[in-house]
Amino acid sequence: MLPKENRLSKEAFTKIFKTGRRVRGGVLTLVYIKTQSQEKPKLGIVVSKKTIKTAVGRNKIKRQIRNILIQEILPVLKSGLEGVIMVYPGAGEKKFDELRGEIKMIFDKIL
Repeated sequence: MLPKENRLSKEAFTKIFKTGRRVRGGVLTLVYIKTQSQEKPKLGIVVSKKTIKTAVGRNKIKRQIRNILIQEILPVLKSGLEGVIMVYPGAGEKKFDELRGEIKMIFDKIL
């Protein structure tokens, strides 16, 4: 689980989806907004049932993405960023290193 200071609220999800900018990768998309606040960056992950049918598969991909975010992305992110990572079909077949590379590529585009 992401640290409490880095989690999005439910209201923030809808705000981000309505007004956010999108950066698309192969099987992941980052929808984000930049705010003027000095709070730590806040992130969320969305995996729909249409994307990965089983709960085991959805939870596995979320755990992998959270692990990458905590270890490599959150330490270098600047404050004032709120974003949601959306997962698309095909992510379940990706290896961990491929996911890591795609997440880094997406975040490099906005930094």
